[in-house]
Amino acid sequence: MLLLPLSEAQSQSITNGWLTGVVQTADGTPLSGAGIRITEVTTGVSWWLVTSSAGRFGVSLLPPGEYEVFAEKLGYQPKLVQSVPVFPGRRQRLTITLALADLPVDQVERAPYPFPVEHSRAAIGQWFTPFEINGLPEQRRAIDELGRLSTVSNGELETEGLPGSLSGIVVDGIAYAPARHTDLAPSPLDNAVFRLSEFQTAELLTNGLDVEWSGFAGGYLSSYTSRGTADLEVRGFADWTGSAVTSSKDIAAPAEATRSVRGGAVISGPVIPDTAHFLVGVEAQSLETPMPPAWEIHTFDEGLVAVADSFGVDLTPYTETLVLASELVSTFGRFDWNVTQNHAISLRGSFAALKTGGAVDRDPGLGLGHLASLASEIDGLDYSAGGSLASTFSAGVSNEFQVGFDVTRREYAGTSLLGTGIVDGGLGFGTDPTVPADFKTLALGARETLHLTFPNHRFKIGLAATYIDYDQKYSHASGGVFDFSGVEDFSRLEGVFGQTVGSTPIGDFTTQQYSIYLQDLWSAAPGLDILVGLRYEYEHRDKDAIRLAEAWLQLTGISNKAFSTGENKWSPRFGVVWDVGGQHRWLIQGGSGIYHNLVEPDVFGEAVSHSKGVEYRKAVGALGSWPGAPDATVAPVLGPRLSILGTTFKAPRTARSSLGFVRLFGGGASLMISGTYRHTDYLSRRHDLNLPLSPVASDQDGRPIYGTLIQQGSLVTVSPSSNRRFPQFDLVSALDPDGASDYWGGTFAFERQVKRGFSLYAAYTFSYTRDNQLTGHGGGPEAQLTPFPDSLDGTDWAHGRSDLDVPHRVVIAAEVDAPRIFAGLRLSAFYRFRSGAPFTPGFRNGVDVNGDGSASNDPAFVDASIPGMDSLLERWDCLRDQVGGFAERNSCRQAGVHTLDARIALGLVQLQNHSLELAIDALNILDTDARVPDRALFLIDAESSISTAADGTVTLPLVVNPRFGGVLARKTTGRVFRFGLRLGL
Repeated sequence: MLLLPLSEAQSQSITNGWLTGVVQTADGTPLSGAGIRITEVTTGVSWWLVTSSAGRFGVSLLPPGEYEVFAEKLGYQPKLVQSVPVFPGRRQRLTITLALADLPVDQVERAPYPFPVEHSRAAIGQWFTPFEINGLPEQRRAIDELGRLSTVSNGELETEGLPGSLSGIVVDGIAYAPARHTDLAPSPLDNAVFRLSEFQTAELLTNGLDVEWSGFAGGYLSSYTSRGTADLEVRGFADWTGSAVTSSKDIAAPAEATRSVRGGAVISGPVIPDTAHFLVGVEAQSLETPMPPAWEIHTFDEGLVAVADSFGVDLTPYTETLVLASELVSTFGRFDWNVTQNHAISLRGSFAALKTGGAVDRDPGLGLGHLASLASEIDGLDYSAGGSLASTFSAGVSNEFQVGFDVTRREYAGTSLLGTGIVDGGLGFGTDPTVPADFKTLALGARETLHLTFPNHRFKIGLAATYIDYDQKYSHASGGVFDFSGVEDFSRLEGVFGQTVGSTPIGDFTTQQYSIYLQDLWSAAPGLDILVGLRYEYEHRDKDAIRLAEAWLQLTGISNKAFSTGENKWSPRFGVVWDVGGQHRWLIQGGSGIYHNLVEPDVFGEAVSHSKGVEYRKAVGALGSWPGAPDATVAPVLGPRLSILGTTFKAPRTARSSLGFVRLFGGGASLMISGTYRHTDYLSRRHDLNLPLSPVASDQDGRPIYGTLIQQGSLVTVSPSSNRRFPQFDLVSALDPDGASDYWGGTFAFERQVKRGFSLYAAYTFSYTRDNQLTGHGGGPEAQLTPFPDSLDGTDWAHGRSDLDVPHRVVIAAEVDAPRIFAGLRLSAFYRFRSGAPFTPGFRNGVDVNGDGSASNDPAFVDASIPGMDSLLERWDCLRDQVGGFAERNSCRQAGVHTLDARIALGLVQLQNHSLELAIDALNILDTDARVPDRALFLIDAESSISTAADGTVTLPLVVNPRFGGVLARKTTGRVFRFGLRLGL
C-alpha cells in the first residue's frame, strides 16, 4: 500500500502509466476530501489518496495493468470502478460521480470502466490485446512473432519497408541487443530468449514520439513482462503435433514419423502480501517440422544424383521431404518489491539455450534459397536481465532509474559438403556460404529520468548510456562455393570455385552512446496535449579496431580509417493528442520525430574483419576436385578483400510524420484511420572501388561489361582479375551512407474489444516503398553491387521499388468467447493477406553477364524479338511495359499470399482463476508457402558461344526461359493440427 500526495498533472514514463480523475456529485460539483483507493488487480497493491479542493486525484508511475478505483465520502454511496486499464506512457482519466445516500450505507455501486477512445494509438503504434497475445494460434511463441499481427510489419519486424535489423525489441523500457548473423535477414531465432508466457502486454511503436525512445531507425516492439500475483497461481500449456496430423500438396509423408512437443509453466505469487511478488517460468520445445523437398520436381535431373553418387555423395535427400529440427529451453522470472511507500524495485531475467539441425540430420538450411543446405546447425545461448527503481518524492517530483544487461551468442556450423550451385534448374546443395560463423554480443544499458510536474506541464529530463561489445567471426564463402553449368560439366568437374581465405575474419569492436534528453508535455487546453522534446546523443566508434590497409593507401591514397570516430545525433520530437469535444468520442493524434539507429554491426564489423587479411581465391575451368576444395594451384589467391567505411559514414536516421483519427462507438468498438510518411537516410550501400574506371566493352543491348567473360555451358563468369583496376587486390568495397528509403502508408482499422463475447480486429494498409539499397541477404557482398555503377541513362538504376515493398496487407483477428458452455468455449481465427514479393527479371544465379564479379545482380534487357517472348509478354504485364529497355528493379511481383489459422479451446474445468482448456489449433489452413521465384527471363544457350565483333561489342547467346516467374523452391510447413492443454496461457 502506497500513500501518495495528490497531483492533478502527473509525470510521464515509457514504462509506467498514470491515472488521474475527478470525483463529483450528480450535478457536477467537485467533491473534496473524498477517499480514493487504487488497487492493481493482479498483485493487490493499493494506493490511497484524498481528493483536492477541486475534487481531483492522480497517481504517477503506475505499472501497466488492470486496476480498480474505489471512491467514498461520508453521505454518499461508495463506487467501485472496475477494469480500469493503465497503459505505459499514457494518462488515463476518470470521472467518478457519487450519489447521495442515506446512512447507514451498506452497498457499493459497481461500474465497469468504459472503453475510452484514448486507448487507441493510431498513427503512433498498435497495442496488442490479451486475446491477440494469448488467444490466437502462434508458431514459435517468441515475442517478435507479434509483428505478424500488424499491417505495417511482420514476424521479422520488417516495419514500414525497412529491414528488420533496423527495428528491435524493448523489454520493460530497455532495448535488447541480440547477436545476429550479419549476412542474413533477421531470423526467428534472434529473439528466442523472450517467450510469450513472460509478457502481459506489448506494443508495436512506429512513431513513438517520446524522447526516451532511441536506438532504432525502424519500429520498436515494446514489451512488458508480467508481474507476480496476489495469490499463488500456476499457469501452463502443453501441446503435440505429429506427422499424422500434417498435410500439404507439396509435402509427402516423411520417411520417419515426425513430432513436435512444446510445454511450459509459470508460477507466481506473493512473497509479502500486497508488497512483494514473484513470477518464474520455463518453456521447452522439441520441434520436427516437415518441409517440401529442396528441389522442385521440374528442376530435378536424375543425372545429377548419379554424378554426385559417383563421387561418393548422396543427393537423394534433396528429392525427399525435409525435416527441420530444433530444440529450445527457456527460463525467466521477475521480482517486484515496494520497498517503502514511495519506492518500488523491479527485477527481471531470462535465459534460453537453442539448437537447430541436431535431432534430425535434415535441415533446409539458411539464407533465402541461394542454396538448400542440409544438416547445417545453429547453436545459441542467451542471457537478458534488467531492473528498475521507481520513486515518488512529492506531488511534483518523481524519478526512474533503469538498467539492462544482455549476452547472446549464435554459432553456425555446416558440413564437409561445400556449397554447390547448378545453373540449369537453379539448383543448390551443400553447406550454405553464410556458414560457418560465430557471433557474440555483450550489451549494457542504463537510463536515469527525472519527472517534474507543474499544473499544466509535465517535464522530464534524463541521461542514458549504452555500451555494446561485438565479437564476429565470419566471412562469406569461407568454406568455398562451387558453380557448375549442368550435369555434363558437373561430371567433368568444369565450373567455377570461389573461397575467402587468409587470417581468421574477426570483427571485434565496441560502440558506446551517451544521451541527454528533455521533454515537456503541455496540457494546452482541456483534452489537448502537446508534446515537445529534444534528444541529443553522441556515439563513439571503435576506430582502433580497424587495421590500416597500408598497401591500398600507398596505391590509391585512400585510407580505410578516414571516417569520423564519433557522431553527434539530434532528435527533435513533436506530438499532439486532441480529444475533440472532450467527450472521448473523437481523437486526433500524431506528430513528427527523428530517430537514429546505433551503428550497424554488420557494416562496421565487415570493415573491421576485412582489414585483417581476408583474401579471395578463384578457379575457372577444370577444378580437379569435388566435394573437397581445389588446391592453391588450381584456385590461386587473387588478392585481399577490403571494406572501407565512407568518410561521411553515419548510422541510419529516420524522419517520420504521422497523423491519425479515431472514432469511438458503443460496445467497445472504434474506427481508426492513419497515414504515415517516412524517410530514412544514411543507409549503407556497397560500391566497388576496384572496378575499372570505365567498361571494357558492352553487349548487344548496350550493357556495360567490366571484364573478360568466360562461358561454360549456361554459366558465365568473369576471367579472374580481368575486372580489376588494381589486380593485386580483389573486391574493395566502399560502404557509403548514400542509401535512402521512402515510405508512404495509409491504414484503416476497426476494433471491438470486450472481455466476453465477440472481439474483432481488422486492418488494411496500403503502402508504397522505394529505396536504392540492394540488400542481397545471403548472396554475399557482390550481390549488393549495382549492375550499373556509372548510372543507366543518367539515373541510378538501384533507386526503385524496394525489396520490402508490400503495397497491400490485411489482418483480421477474431474471437468468440462463450463462457457458459462447459467451463468456457473460445473460437478464434487469424487471417492475413500480403502482396507477393517483388523481383527483378534477370538471369540465373551463376550468370555474370556484366563481368562485375557478381553472379546474381544483373537485370535482363526486355527484348521482344527473341523467340518465345510472345507468350511471356502475354502473361506478364510487368514485361510488356518494359520492352526495349533494361528491366527496372523489382518490376515484377509474385502472387499474393493468404494465410489462415484457427483455434478451438474448450474449457474442461475451472481451476483457481483460469479454465483448463483443451485446445486444437489448425495452422496454415490454406496451405500457403513462401516461394523462391525463377527470376531468369533469359538463359544462356549452352549450344552457342559468346562472340565479340570487330567494334568490341559482345553478343551473348540468349534463349527465353519458359519458366520465368515460376517456382524454384517452396518453403511451407503445410497444414498442421496441434492438440494441447492450456491453463491461463
